[in-house]
Amino acid sequence: MRPRGRRPGSKAPAASNVSPAGGYQFFGEVDIDGDSAELTVWLREQDGTVLFTKVLRPGLVGQ
Repeated sequence: MRPRGRRPGSKAPAASNVSPAGGYQFFGEVDIDGDSAELTVWLREQDGTVLFTKVLRPGLVGQ
């Protein structure tokens, strides 16, 4: 089952076709820890501010 509603860290403009210069440009960053094999994912704004972070641990289904 998929979650409904806004996701944590979601940020959307009030209008469609807004330029990325309007502040609605986002990017993801990932890191894999070599010792624990955990995958950490960050969703960031264009200035680097973190909107959302999720750590995925190996072997756990449905995280």
